[in-house]
Amino acid sequence: MSATVHDEYRYVAVVIDFSKYMHRTLELDPARRVARVHPGTVLDHLRRELEEHHLAFGPDPSPHSHNTLGGMIGNNSCGIHSAMAGETEVKGSYEVRL
Repeated sequence: MSATVHDEYRYVAVVIDFSKYMHRTLELDPARRVARVHPGTVLDHLRRELEEHHLAFGPDPSPHSHNTLGGMIGNNSCGIHSAMAGETEVKGSYEVRL
């Protein structure tokens, strides 16, 4: 079956940008190694908070200065360090392991 020019218009997607209003870290528990964040939290912002506790979030997709956690979860992002640090993994209600 060959694709036509009109095939690209069959699929519809809705993109919701949470980065303007839902971009905060709600909870950071270094003892349990758990962070609860809004979906619009940018990866580099989370990393700065984690560094204070000598923790890191393994996935390293590019450009991490613009990637939001919600987008990373939606795309199962991992980056070049995934073999060492793992992929973006969802635990329960979008709880990510550090």
